[in-house]
Amino acid sequence: MAIRQAMPQISEESLLALDNMFEQARYSRDEMGEQHQAAAQQALGRMGEEISSLTKIPPR
Repeated sequence: MAIRQAMPQISEESLLALDNMFEQARYSRDEMGEQHQAAAQQALGRMGEEISSLTKIPPR
């Protein structure tokens, strides 16, 4: 919620991808492997690209 409020320009798709990876890492009983690591890196990369493309971050 905080990211959505602070940066409404970030796409819902990027936020959901990152949030899903966090929830899986935090709450899943399954051990995360290389595929999970690659998916997490992709989600973070996508978020980073969107943040770097912002011209102005709104005040908090």
